[in-house]
Amino acid sequence: MRDDHKGFTLLELVIAMTILTVIVMIGSTAAVGQIGRNRIKRHETEAQAVYGAVVVYMDEATSRGTLDELTLYGDIMAYPLGDEKNKLYNLVKGMCPKDAKITKMSVDRKKTKVTAIVYKVGDCEVEIRNGRVDR
Repeated sequence: MRDDHKGFTLLELVIAMTILTVIVMIGSTAAVGQIGRNRIKRHETEAQAVYGAVVVYMDEATSRGTLDELTLYGDIMAYPLGDEKNKLYNLVKGMCPKDAKITKMSVDRKKTKVTAIVYKVGDCEVEIRNGRVDR
């Protein structure tokens, strides 16, 4: 009888599958970390764009003479950015998630200029101070 089996033994297959499983687990752990970092970076970019929209809105409202703290709250902080009732909606439409919201804002009263905002999406909060991400 000839022993010409041209295949793998069960032990060789188990070892190969174990090695592949370990490689996939290491790769997926690294990918999950990168996805989380990319999500945070995306929210930071969105927050900077929202900060710019707030600056534009405040400049326009100041030139019209319709800017006060109550108006600011009612116009841009009372509703999520994806809601059409929010006065920034047309400026940030399609730029950030519908549930994104400005939760805090700091304004320099003398210059009527926004100095900081806190942008929140889900469980992620990003603070922008003078146009830069505050880490």
